[in-house]
Amino acid sequence: MAFKSLFDRMGELNSAYYKSPKTKIYDDFLTYAHSEKGMLTKANATDFYSRVKNKSQSQFQIIEIGVGNGAFAKGFLDEIKELDKKNSTAVASKIIYTLADFSKPVLERAKKFNEDFQNHGKLNSYLFDASLSDCKLCGEFSDKISGLVTYDLIRCNELFSDLPSQLYVKIEDEIFLVYFDEKLSPQLQPTVMGDLSELELKLIHSLPNGYFIPINRSAANSISFLSNHLKKGAFMDIFDYGFYLTRDFDIPADMWNLSIVREYNTQWTVDLNFIYLAALMQSLEKSSSVQPQKDYVQKITGKKLSLSNEKSLDYSLEVSEFEEDDSFYHLRVSNGV
Repeated sequence: MAFKSLFDRMGELNSAYYKSPKTKIYDDFLTYAHSEKGMLTKANATDFYSRVKNKSQSQFQIIEIGVGNGAFAKGFLDEIKELDKKNSTAVASKIIYTLADFSKPVLERAKKFNEDFQNHGKLNSYLFDASLSDCKLCGEFSDKISGLVTYDLIRCNELFSDLPSQLYVKIEDEIFLVYFDEKLSPQLQPTVMGDLSELELKLIHSLPNGYFIPINRSAANSISFLSNHLKKGAFMDIFDYGFYLTRDFDIPADMWNLSIVREYNTQWTVDLNFIYLAALMQSLEKSSSVQPQKDYVQKITGKKLSLSNEKSLDYSLEVSEFEEDDSFYHLRVSNGV
């Protein structure tokens, strides 16, 4: 069997997966945005609402990159409407909400799912490929925002772990690039001189020996590009699966390496390296913070939460005796304070 880099595998497989009109995303995997209770989505809406409800500006520009079936948008917008009703405000009427995705079938389904928002605010949709490092080629969305629009909020849920990434492993003091065959069997290849930046080399050498480490460059490029279009004091919220804390490495290397890349009905996804993204944002002098996703929801709701025992990914008010960890994180990139 032929072996290819993870970057090439993900680029080929995921493009075909998301562009297929037959793809039904949440038949293949679950996300917190798709849960029935929608505690993550409601918390994100409450967070945004509390920041803008007293602002006098005439409109709020929000964009969501990687829209899934539209549930993340709908839950957010429905909660804004509920908060308006409860507090006699009119935030929803000021919102211009843009759905952006590189898959036209996915984008059309998400837009249809949210078409009722047109009765309250405005809904846009643009084609946009977040995986392209040269964002001049990213699609019609790039043409629209180039120097013309800045955003009050950029939202992304489980997008960046689907973008092509390279995978490396340190063995003794040598770093190898990890290749895969069609069945996810790995093969190590020597790295090419200059393949890793100084920051990437430093990071890999600081992490445990023998663990496959993703370097999510496509994600990093996209986050950097998008965050340049934030208004002063605005932010970009990224919710995704990955690793950041020391406790995340509390499993043997062989178990880690078997689970770092996963397949869902031909689509491949890889853990998001929040350590790398946070370090890179710092090197670019961008303000950022990382916290467990559950901590973010707890902070906004003011309630102690546990992982739900239901089939869908969600949080529960029935707090268990032991503190669980689901490896989902929230990265916020801010434009000033």
